[in-house]
Formats: sequence, structure tokens, C-alpha cells
Amino acid sequence: MLIMKLLFPDKPYFLIAGASGHIGHDWPLYHKFKGGRGESPIYGALLVIDPLGVLVTNVTGMALGMIIGNLLIFRWAGLILMIPWFWIRTQSWYYLSYIVFVNAVYWITMRPELGQYFEYRKKGINPSQEALADFLGMGKGLGRMMDRFSLSALFTKLHGKTREQK
Repeated sequence: MLIMKLLFPDKPYFLIAGASGHIGHDWPLYHKFKGGRGESPIYGALLVIDPLGVLVTNVTGMALGMIIGNLLIFRWAGLILMIPWFWIRTQSWYYLSYIVFVNAVYWITMRPELGQYFEYRKKGINPSQEALADFLGMGKGLGRMMDRFSLSALFTKLHGKTREQK
């Protein structure tokens, strides 16, 4: 992708290369179309396209996730925020089409995990952020941090202590 961007700086060929890499990662021919979810190729491509956008949208998404106390927002808000970022920054249908496409492909590949999560919610099971992080393969440490130090967790602890004091 970087080579395509350097060779053809005025043409959007590098976006096609990035989208192709993402598709190849998610549905590789040599693994019977069973691949990854695509976060690595998405963020690798986004670092070539707009490193500042990756930094700004991900820090914003992480802050939003910590404030709300939701690991899913912490993890995915940056990717979603890239959509308006690209439009505001480039006003280009090529860039906007690219980021909408990779978001759509990513969410399609996440359907099994999201389906399972929503089934839990439908049954009234509200897993902790630690359990959610473990379930999504993100490691328990991040979820544990969210359970302890997010703004909503701190508010709940403070509110709980206030009730006990009464």
C-alpha cells in the first residue's frame, strides 16, 4: 500500500491495495476462507493514509470508552470515528468509500462475537468488562482496568460508599 501511494500519489490505487489486503486477511484462499477479523490490516493501512487520524480518533475513542466504562466503545470507537474524520479531512469520496468499506467488512467478520454478546444481553446477562475482554480475546487486564478505573466504575464505587455511610 505504501509503495502504491509513493508510486501514484495522485491516484487512489493505494486504497484499492489496502482494501485488497484487508479482504485477503479476512478470507484467505490458502486457509479455506477462514482468516482474522482485520484490525491489523485496517490500522496498518490507516497509518499509511492518515497517521494523525489514527492517533486522534483512537485516543478519542479510548477516552470515550473509559468515561462510559464500556470496553466495546473503548476498542471500536476509533474505527467508527475514522468515517467522519476522513470526510472532514479529505472531502474525498475515495477515502470515504474506503473507510466505510473496511468498517463494513470488519463488522461482518465480527458477527459471531457480536451475536453471542447480544444473546447474553437478551438473556439479561451483563458480563463485567473483564469477562467481556476475555470473551473477545482482548485479555482480561484491559477489562479489569475498565471495571476498576472507568468513570462509571468510579462513580458506582463512590455512590455505593455513600449508601453504606448512610
